[in-house]
Amino acid sequence: LTEIKNELERLNSYSDTGVNVLLVEHDSKNADFSGGTIANLICSTSKSGSSKEEPIEFDNITDFDDSRLKETLKEISFAANGLIKSISGKSASVNIKRTLRFVNVRGVYKGSSLGAGSTIIAACNFFDYTNSKKRYKISNAAAFTGVVNKNGKVLAVSRESIKDKLEAAFFSWVKYCVVPKENYNDAVEVCEKLKSLYPTKKIEVFGIEAVDEVFKYPEIIRTETLSAYEYTRSVVERNK
Repeated sequence: LTEIKNELERLNSYSDTGVNVLLVEHDSKNADFSGGTIANLICSTSKSGSSKEEPIEFDNITDFDDSRLKETLKEISFAANGLIKSISGKSASVNIKRTLRFVNVRGVYKGSSLGAGSTIIAACNFFDYTNSKKRYKISNAAAFTGVVNKNGKVLAVSRESIKDKLEAAFFSWVKYCVVPKENYNDAVEVCEKLKSLYPTKKIEVFGIEAVDEVFKYPEIIRTETLSAYEYTRSVVERNK
């Protein structure tokens, strides 16, 4: 019962260090299953060691079979900096480094559909790193998919992958799915078909054209302002 209670509390909480991304396992079709999966992606921000160091890296994605991985990470970094500017009016420091990693790597993933979720968590984590009084946190009941370009636009993924990903989300704890606007109708169609079979399931789909649109939805992003006491305690903790 204690474990169940802790899990429920986690799912009803918000985070600025982790985000759920919807992926498809590589070669899953050959294994005769849909391959849709939900992976927890965490982000940490630190001071860059030198100007030659890459501004963003993936710590445990060596099996990511994507020739565009380096370019994808650059686009995520640019998009995250643009998102920070959009929601706070302040530019991100140039001497920071972001590290992304999966909590558990269960398979090999192809493509760049982790871009939207990665961008949003990188931006949210920045405000924690800089010890900002205003913080932005992502619902642990939300899951994201979508390619992102350097300007923060969320680009479509394949219709087949949307079907697999939304099925995985439907049969999970996820309450909110954030997808590219171009994939919205297909995502809703998948969910409606499944709801006709399982009418008690509650799941909502949001379609976005740009990453900053997510911040309009309090179900997905919670904005918190630290009190003077909380801020002081945070500063003390960091300086220990």
